[in-house]
Amino acid sequence: MRLLIVDDERTNRNLILAMLAGIDLQADCARSGEEAVSLATDTRYALILMDLQLPVIDGFEATRRIRQLPQYASVPVIALSGSAPDDVADACRNAGINDFVAKPFSIDALLAAVTRWLDAAPPA
Repeated sequence: MRLLIVDDERTNRNLILAMLAGIDLQADCARSGEEAVSLATDTRYALILMDLQLPVIDGFEATRRIRQLPQYASVPVIALSGSAPDDVADACRNAGINDFVAKPFSIDALLAAVTRWLDAAPPA
């Protein structure tokens, strides 16, 4: 399975890549919402980890655009944000985001969310 990591911070991308490699998952990385939409248009991902605060197109808008692609109607999208989940819960739901992991995240919390959604997702 291939995942998409969308985060403008290199440290976060590298940390997530290392964590996923530990459980034999591969990922591509996008540094912006625009890049995420472009990658999703060309590649089928099993799950997307989406930072909400991104330059130009934020994570909410990027998720809305990705959800318009036919192959992404049911692909899990997990938001990553320093905001409190209660503060963005409605916006996440309205954008089509399935779950939320707060930054700074623990590896255990992120890994639990990823495995939970990959186990629940329909086959690609």
